[in-house]
Amino acid sequence: QQSTRRREFLESQLKVNDSLLADARQAVTAFRQRAGTYGSREALAREQAGLAGVELQRQQLEAERRTDESLLAALRDRDSSVSRRALQTALATPGVAASPSVTQLSTQLYQYERARDSLASRSTSHPDLPRLNHLIGSTEADLLHAVQGGIQSAMASLEGRITAMNDLRARQQQLSTTEEEEARLTERVDNAQKVADELRVEYQKAKIAEAVTVGQVEIVDHAALPAKPAGIALPEQIALGLLLGLMLGSGGAFLAERLGSTIAQRVQVEQLGMSVIGVITHLDRDGPETGMKSPDAVVEAFRGLRLSLVNEYGAPGPLVITVTSPGSGDGKSFVSSNLSLAFAYAKQRTLLVDADLRRGALHRVLNLRRQPGLTDFLAGDVSRAPVVQTTSHPCLDFIASGTRRRDAPELMGSPAMADLVTTLRSTYDVIVLDTAPLGAGVDALVLAKLAGNLLMVLRLGRTDRVLAEAKLEILRRLPLRLLGAVLNDVRDESEYRAYAYYMDGYALTNEPLFRPLAGSKQGASSRPTR
Repeated sequence: QQSTRRREFLESQLKVNDSLLADARQAVTAFRQRAGTYGSREALAREQAGLAGVELQRQQLEAERRTDESLLAALRDRDSSVSRRALQTALATPGVAASPSVTQLSTQLYQYERARDSLASRSTSHPDLPRLNHLIGSTEADLLHAVQGGIQSAMASLEGRITAMNDLRARQQQLSTTEEEEARLTERVDNAQKVADELRVEYQKAKIAEAVTVGQVEIVDHAALPAKPAGIALPEQIALGLLLGLMLGSGGAFLAERLGSTIAQRVQVEQLGMSVIGVITHLDRDGPETGMKSPDAVVEAFRGLRLSLVNEYGAPGPLVITVTSPGSGDGKSFVSSNLSLAFAYAKQRTLLVDADLRRGALHRVLNLRRQPGLTDFLAGDVSRAPVVQTTSHPCLDFIASGTRRRDAPELMGSPAMADLVTTLRSTYDVIVLDTAPLGAGVDALVLAKLAGNLLMVLRLGRTDRVLAEAKLEILRRLPLRLLGAVLNDVRDESEYRAYAYYMDGYALTNEPLFRPLAGSKQGASSRPTR
């Protein structure tokens, strides 16, 4: 069978090559018919034999043309001495001197000049001298025009001869191209003929091999049927899929952590050099009354933050805290207001100051007025009494931001602000200063330096990690203490959910006050009902 396939293959290739050989021969024949009755090699040899001196003759004609051009330019020169020398040179040129008109005019000019010289030798005032000078001038002009015409005729003749020689050169180049094309076509025929000869030899060998190859194949063994499909089984496929999924998931989580621009994990907070002293869970205002997202869980979170702050502060006297965040939307005002309320519920005299003089809005949360406020007092427009406002809670007072001013950061660092904080220390147990974000300006830095303490609010999945790191580098160079970080808006799926304060069934409720039963006596053994 192998010999048969080889013979059939060679037979098909031989047919294809014979077709190519016929096409190549037909192309050579057609080309020679277009080129003429004789081959291009013969035509090229004949042309080259007649053009042996063409190039040298063409160069001589080119030199004559350049000479005539320079001579013609000299004849047209306005300088009479130049044109006369050129005229004498032209009269000595064979092509110009052979002209009958030039010969006649030059002879006539010569006669006029001899007559003038003869008269001038006898008398310089001879009456015929002006007439002869006029005749000499007109004859020179006519001779000049005749010489120019002769030179132009000679140049035209040269141009014709040069053009004819250029045509001969072009024909020679065309014959060279024709020779190359004929050689290419002939080579194609030779190659096809060579391949055809080799294929015929191999074809004959294949036919002989096919004829003598009979009965040389025998069955040694039969193939066995497979007992199971090729490849890995289903359990191995499942295990491999789980392993690949685990690797891809771990890699994706690693990339998300490294490439993400927000703070999302505890390790990122620790890398910033801060300790977490409070965790505020996500508050779902439309959610259930119980659970991690309930208001009770948030209240417990602020109680825990209050305890951590008192312990972290560790100094006697009033507690003065500056609350800020790296950027907007981190929830610093939410933390400031609810932290102040947590201290107020602990029966501590608390003052909440809206020190965000750029866009503070705590007055709306407390349903109080914004003016007059902190900026109005610092600018000296009002006294301290109308600035401090009471709230619905008896232990919580409030100072609004006041009138918006372009010099608000300068007012923050003024002596009036330092005097105000010193005065308020003697009146309140806790002072919470809610400032603008660190990315907005230097307001928070000025107030934190004045208070000596700073509380940073970070929102998981929202706070810009790069911005926070940059601002913390500035804070570490200032004479203040960073109390720690408060993680705001912690979701159930976060690793910080274990730090929250809430368990089902342990929410606080208000029960009726204890009252003794009617008719009972003080010291009786009857148990009260609740």
